[in-house]
Amino acid sequence: MAHQLGLSVPEELSVVGYDDTPLAAYTHPPLASARADAQGWGAAAARALDEVIASGRADDVDLAPAELLPRASMGPAPRPGSVPRPRRTPTPASTPADSSTSEPTVRRDPC
Repeated sequence: MAHQLGLSVPEELSVVGYDDTPLAAYTHPPLASARADAQGWGAAAARALDEVIASGRADDVDLAPAELLPRASMGPAPRPGSVPRPRRTPTPASTPADSSTSEPTVRRDPC
């Protein structure tokens, strides 16, 4: 969508994904991502649930923080006082056929 709107990534728009996948480093531009230890977080949740079942309560759980993996899809923050350029409206050909739904349209481009 950024490309269709004429936005340049990362010069005008930063894009960051979540749950880093191996493919994120190979997109164009490489996708910045946040990575979390889903297995470790799930195990901690299971232990806390076991504790609640056994004793009726559980102590707070300390989890490893998510990690930001900055890549080329992430640019610098805008300068204070900078004026954003006007955005181009997508043409009807580039707009999803049924724009009344709130679900995003996923397009797959052949590599």
